[in-house]
Order: sequence, then structure tokens, then C-alpha cells
Amino acid sequence: MGTMAEEKELRGKLEKRIGKISERTWKELVDKSYVDEAITFGDEEFKTLVEHAQFLRWKEKLKGRPKGTSPRVANLLDPRDAARAETFAKHVARCANRDYVTRAIRKTYLPDDLFLSKEVLDRFLGSVAPRFLSSKAFADHGIPVFQHESRFVDPKSPESQPIDWTTDMVIRIEWAGGSLDIERASLLHFDANNTGLTFVPFGRRPVGVIAGSVFDEMRKASSELSQACDWTPPAALRFILTGEVPSMPAVRFREVGISRSGEFAHFPFELIIEPWVSPKTVLKVYCAAQRHLYGKQSQFLGDRTRALFDFVMDDFKPGMTWPQGCDAWNKKHGLKKRWSYSDYRNMRKDFLRAWRMIAFPGMRVPLPTKMKGGHAT
Repeated sequence: MGTMAEEKELRGKLEKRIGKISERTWKELVDKSYVDEAITFGDEEFKTLVEHAQFLRWKEKLKGRPKGTSPRVANLLDPRDAARAETFAKHVARCANRDYVTRAIRKTYLPDDLFLSKEVLDRFLGSVAPRFLSSKAFADHGIPVFQHESRFVDPKSPESQPIDWTTDMVIRIEWAGGSLDIERASLLHFDANNTGLTFVPFGRRPVGVIAGSVFDEMRKASSELSQACDWTPPAALRFILTGEVPSMPAVRFREVGISRSGEFAHFPFELIIEPWVSPKTVLKVYCAAQRHLYGKQSQFLGDRTRALFDFVMDDFKPGMTWPQGCDAWNKKHGLKKRWSYSDYRNMRKDFLRAWRMIAFPGMRVPLPTKMKGGHAT
């Protein structure tokens, strides 16, 4: 294992080569031993480190893109399509207002038919007590469900800010009429094996909740309403508690895919399109989504390019150089019109282009490790 000084020196060398990398990328390179191997084995493994760092940085860039309809896609829609989508979204909300799930939650938590403000909702979703207490427990203690603040507190270290509830900690709840510390043991329904339920508050990270808690009720209601209305559960909950109508755009954009570090990347995208959107608009939106993801429109691969890619990946033998590979290619395919190469460097350039287009579309990567070292110079 390399020393801190060696890692610092290696990171400086890497960033000088490819530019600034994030702490997350560096940590993954360390965790997967690319850093140690580059320190131990030198230049050859440093090339592998560069390759993986570039790949991880590209993946990070993709993950950083906002999901949903991108602004460039939305701006391509006909204003009449956008207006129609807005009218439809209002109609769906009108129907959701009459849904028994919506009415049940509002009857329990909003008896005066007063919607929550954004500030009150954000404070409520950031509270820890609703993860564990039922609506009855709130009522029994005289604690307002929405007008309170709560957090985990370690009695042995009041200034600390624990992020989860262990046996020694309490939930400290404060509201206008008082405050209360609740120990875990005091909740008869608490079961350490009953915290596997996950609730996703709007705009926040998922949190674990227990059955019968306020958040569990919100979780079930928002999940059921979201399925009935084609909304996300967080948007459905926001609608129930604030009356805010979730958008239902005419075109929705979503990135999907898988990757295998250093070998290939596969990141297709989906367009969910309302059937009344015009074909002309669909084509414009598709092209914009393609540029959003790959930075350019698709390029066609000719027969020779595809054959060259397969030849190099399958027929290059260990120790074979590019000049030798070029001779082998010409013997196998040289009789075909314009398929032979007079200079192995042109063959290598064409293979690199094919490698990037097939294995890593839209990404600039060096030659694969298989082609390095004794294989190519």
C-alpha cells in the first residue's frame, strides 16, 4: 500500500494528465486498488489508472444531469402541446382530489382543509419523530404533527448530532406548547426488525420508517395515489399536503443503462411521449435528447469499421504489434475494395475511432488495456 505522500504525488500526476477529479472518483480508484497498483508497478498501471479515472469522471458527469425533461427538450415543444399537457395535469389533480386516499389523509391531518406552506412541509419532512410515532402518539402527547421540530439527542453528549436512533439516544421534540424526550423503549410498537420500510420525502434522501408511524401512513398513501395518477410518490405526497399540482409534461426524458468500467459503457435514454405530440416535434425532441446525452448526433459505422473492431478484439495475439496486426488484416481482408491499409497507423486510428463509437459512445478514452504494452507502440 502506498504512503500518503505517494498517493498525493500520484493524484497530482493524474490530474495534470486528465484534469481535476472529484473526491468520490479518487476514493473509488483507491478502493478498487488502481492507485496502489499504479504506485507499485509504475507507468503501465498508471495508464490503466488514467483509463478508469476518465471513465469514472464521465459516469459522474452523466449522473449529475437532472432527470426528467431537460430545458432544451421542453423548449422544443409546440406551445399548444405544453398547454394541453397542463390542462390534462389539472384534470388528473381534479380527479385525485376526490380519491379516497387523498380524502383520508387530509381528513386526518388537515381537518380544517388548510394546505401546508412550503416552509411547514419542509420542516415536517425533515423531522425525525414522524418516522417513529403514530398520529395517535402525537395526539396523546399533545404534539402538533406539523408545527414541531425534532431530532436525535445523545443524553451523554447533548452537543453531538447523531443521525440515527440507537438504544442510548432519545428523540427530542419541541413545539410552541412544550418539549418532550422520548426513549426508544417507551414505544411498545418499536421493533428493530420493523424498520425496513423506506419513505422518500420530497426533495430529500430516503429514510427508514416503522410500520404505523406518520411517515408510514404518508408512504402508503403517496405510493397508492402515485400509481393511480402516474405521478412519483414524493409529488403525490406534496399534492396531498399542499395542493400543488404535479406536472405531466408531453415529453419526459430519462437516462437508463449499465456500465462496466474499462470495457464498455451503455447509456441509452427513454422518451415517454404523449400520443398526441406531432411526429415532427418527436423527431426534434429526439435529436435534442441525443445531443444532450452524447454531445453530437449518431454516426454510422461502415462494414469495414465494424470488421476492424472485431478483428482487433478477437484476432490480435499476445505480443502482436500494430505493424504485424496490419499485415494480418491485409492478408485476411486485403482483397476487398478499399479495405487494405498501407500504413498501420491509419489502421490504429480507425480502430480507436471504432472503439470509442462502439464501446464508449460519446466518450474520449485511450486504447483499451488489451492493446497496450507489448501489443502496440
